[in-house]
Amino acid sequence: LREQTDSQKKQSAWQMLRMAIESPSFPIMGTPVKMTARKWARIAHRKEEDMRRFTHARFPLRPRQSEVDVSVICSLWRGGDFIEKYMENITSQTIFEDRCELIIVDAASPEGESEVIERYRERFGHRIIYHRMPYRVGVYVAWNVGIGMARGRYLTNANLDDLRRVDSLERQASALDALKHVDIVYDDHLYF
Repeated sequence: LREQTDSQKKQSAWQMLRMAIESPSFPIMGTPVKMTARKWARIAHRKEEDMRRFTHARFPLRPRQSEVDVSVICSLWRGGDFIEKYMENITSQTIFEDRCELIIVDAASPEGESEVIERYRERFGHRIIYHRMPYRVGVYVAWNVGIGMARGRYLTNANLDDLRRVDSLERQASALDALKHVDIVYDDHLYF
């Protein structure tokens, strides 16, 4: 077998993406509802306001027993290109202001993301916890620091370059509330 050149690898990745887009439909979250990659992309690119009409949890959230139901853990290193959209996406979650906290562990990133984070901290107060490490740490160390600070019944990680559907945290928390035999939930996703 011969090694692929970078050009061939890129071409292969684009061919795989094209095949996924042109492929038949796939089921959504184990339901009989079918979706195509093309339709998914159209929905994903709608404005946040438009997405609000699609929000609903399959199960009701149980009454709040503490101030925080969901702790969102984020490790931060060289996230300057993503931080603004990320902060907007997480703080726009349907249950963020009432039931969530965002814990950002900055692994001594040199890009000054703290300025953006501080603007959101002014809006959301104690819902956003920012901890800057004095030295560079890896993602798992950062997550463990964040987990140690978490107050929520449920934990999730949210990477800086990921965007969630506006009701993602609500749907996941309500599924865990309703289904006592379930320990882990996830959302369907596509990589582009």
